[in-house]
Amino acid sequence: MDFPFVILRMIGPRKMAHPKTILITEDDVFNREILKEILASQGYNVLTAQSLTEMFSQMENSEKPDLLLLDLHLPDGSGLSVVDRIRREHHEIPIILITAAVTTDNEKLAGEKGVRKIISKPFTPSQIIEEVHKILA
Repeated sequence: MDFPFVILRMIGPRKMAHPKTILITEDDVFNREILKEILASQGYNVLTAQSLTEMFSQMENSEKPDLLLLDLHLPDGSGLSVVDRIRREHHEIPIILITAAVTTDNEKLAGEKGVRKIISKPFTPSQIIEEVHKILA
């Protein structure tokens, strides 16, 4: 696991007066921890969940996130299938979907539902940082 951390040291930390909070929902522990490290290294507050159930619990019981990074395929459902619920309950939260299965249909449906970006796995730290900075700037 040294490789991603070497890249993070090269990119360098980002200091924020009022850090934004990002909720990562990813069932793969390796990807979840890498995303957490990437974003924490940039000065963001990072919350994590490994399922949709845990994500909604976090959204109700923790600090309201400024951004969701949401895996498309989770053990208790599709990240894309809950976007409508997220919009109803927390309509202003931007969403980035992360998936190994980017298809034209997924991209079209995600766009129609207001998903800001789909990032394909495997991703690079710079991809994640760039897209998050664009949305939260």
